Amino acid sequence: MGGGRPPDRQAGPAPGGANTGIKAVASGGHGHTEDELRYVRRRYLSAESARAIAVQIANATFAARSAGLWGQGSTAVASDSTHVRAYDQNLFTEWHSRYGGGGVLI
Repeated sequence: MGGGRPPDRQAGPAPGGANTGIKAVASGGHGHTEDELRYVRRRYLSAESARAIAVQIANATFAARSAGLWGQGSTAVASDSTHVRAYDQNLFTEWHSRYGGGGVLI
Protein backbone atom coordinates (compact mmCIF):
# COMPACT_ATOMS: atom_id res chain seq x y z
CA MET A 1 0.00 0.00 0.00
CA GLY A 2 1.42 3.43 0.81
CA GLY A 3 1.59 6.41 -1.48
CA GLY A 4 -0.84 8.55 0.52
CA ARG A 5 -3.95 7.84 -1.53
CA PRO A 6 -6.43 5.01 -1.25
CA PRO A 7 -6.08 2.18 -3.75
CA ASP A 8 -8.60 2.04 -6.57
CA ARG A 9 -11.39 -0.16 -5.32
CA GLN A 10 -14.95 -1.13 -6.09
CA ALA A 11 -15.80 -1.64 -2.45
CA GLY A 12 -16.54 2.04 -1.75
CA PRO A 13 -17.95 2.97 1.63
CA ALA A 14 -20.12 -0.15 1.91
CA PRO A 15 -18.55 -1.62 5.08
CA GLY A 16 -20.48 -0.20 7.99
CA GLY A 17 -23.09 1.49 5.83
CA ALA A 18 -24.92 -1.17 3.87
CA ASN A 19 -24.98 -4.09 6.27
CA THR A 20 -22.08 -5.56 4.33
CA GLY A 21 -19.09 -6.50 6.44
CA ILE A 22 -15.47 -6.09 5.45
CA LYS A 23 -15.04 -9.87 5.05
CA ALA A 24 -17.94 -10.00 2.59
CA VAL A 25 -16.57 -7.04 0.64
CA ALA A 26 -13.06 -8.56 0.65
CA SER A 27 -14.45 -11.74 -0.91
CA GLY A 28 -15.51 -9.77 -4.00
CA GLY A 29 -13.62 -10.00 -7.25
CA HIS A 30 -11.70 -6.71 -6.92
CA GLY A 31 -8.33 -8.12 -5.78
CA HIS A 32 -8.05 -6.29 -2.43
CA THR A 33 -7.51 -8.13 0.83
CA GLU A 34 -9.45 -7.72 4.05
CA ASP A 35 -6.39 -6.10 5.66
CA GLU A 36 -6.14 -3.56 2.82
CA LEU A 37 -9.82 -2.67 3.17
CA ARG A 38 -9.49 -2.28 6.94
CA TYR A 39 -6.51 0.04 6.39
CA VAL A 40 -8.46 2.17 3.92
CA ARG A 41 -11.39 2.37 6.34
CA ARG A 42 -9.15 3.43 9.25
CA ARG A 43 -7.13 5.88 7.17
CA TYR A 44 -9.72 7.51 4.94
CA LEU A 45 -13.28 6.86 6.16
CA SER A 46 -14.33 9.01 9.10
CA ALA A 47 -17.87 9.84 10.20
CA GLU A 48 -17.49 13.21 8.48
CA SER A 49 -16.32 11.72 5.18
CA ALA A 50 -19.08 9.08 5.31
CA ARG A 51 -21.66 11.87 5.71
CA ALA A 52 -20.10 13.79 2.81
CA ILE A 53 -20.22 10.65 0.65
CA ALA A 54 -23.89 10.10 1.55
CA VAL A 55 -24.70 13.71 0.60
CA GLN A 56 -22.91 13.32 -2.76
CA ILE A 57 -24.78 10.08 -3.49
CA ALA A 58 -28.15 11.61 -2.56
CA ASN A 59 -27.51 14.75 -4.63
CA ALA A 60 -26.41 12.66 -7.63
CA THR A 61 -29.54 10.52 -7.27
CA PHE A 62 -31.80 13.57 -7.19
CA ALA A 63 -29.98 15.11 -10.18
CA ALA A 64 -30.37 11.90 -12.22
CA ARG A 65 -34.12 11.57 -11.63
CA SER A 66 -36.30 12.13 -14.64
CA ALA A 67 -39.13 14.47 -13.60
CA GLY A 68 -41.08 13.40 -16.70
CA LEU A 69 -41.01 9.81 -15.51
CA TRP A 70 -41.14 10.15 -11.72
CA GLY A 71 -42.83 13.54 -11.28
CA GLN A 72 -41.74 16.41 -9.04
CA GLY A 73 -42.20 14.51 -5.75
CA SER A 74 -40.30 15.64 -2.70
CA THR A 75 -40.55 12.43 -0.70
CA ALA A 76 -38.05 9.59 -0.92
CA VAL A 77 -38.10 6.11 0.58
CA ALA A 78 -34.96 4.18 1.50
CA SER A 79 -34.20 1.26 -0.78
CA ASP A 80 -33.28 -1.03 2.10
CA SER A 81 -36.89 -2.06 2.77
CA THR A 82 -38.84 0.58 4.63
CA HIS A 83 -41.51 -0.96 6.86
CA VAL A 84 -45.03 0.38 6.41
CA ARG A 85 -47.83 -0.84 8.66
CA ALA A 86 -50.72 -2.51 6.84
CA TYR A 87 -54.03 -4.15 7.67
CA ASP A 88 -53.88 -7.85 8.53
CA GLN A 89 -56.23 -8.62 5.65
CA ASN A 90 -53.76 -7.19 3.12
CA LEU A 91 -52.37 -10.08 1.04
CA PHE A 92 -48.84 -8.63 1.29
CA THR A 93 -48.83 -8.08 5.06
CA GLU A 94 -46.16 -10.06 6.91
CA TRP A 95 -45.13 -10.22 10.55
CA HIS A 96 -41.71 -8.70 11.18
CA SER A 97 -40.14 -9.23 14.58
CA ARG A 98 -37.60 -6.53 13.81
CA TYR A 99 -40.37 -3.94 13.49
CA GLY A 100 -42.66 -5.42 16.16
CA GLY A 101 -45.73 -5.97 14.03
CA GLY A 102 -47.32 -6.67 10.74
CA GLY A 103 -46.74 -4.64 7.64
CA VAL A 104 -45.30 -4.44 4.18
CA LEU A 105 -41.66 -3.88 3.26
CA ILE A 106 -41.19 -1.41 0.44
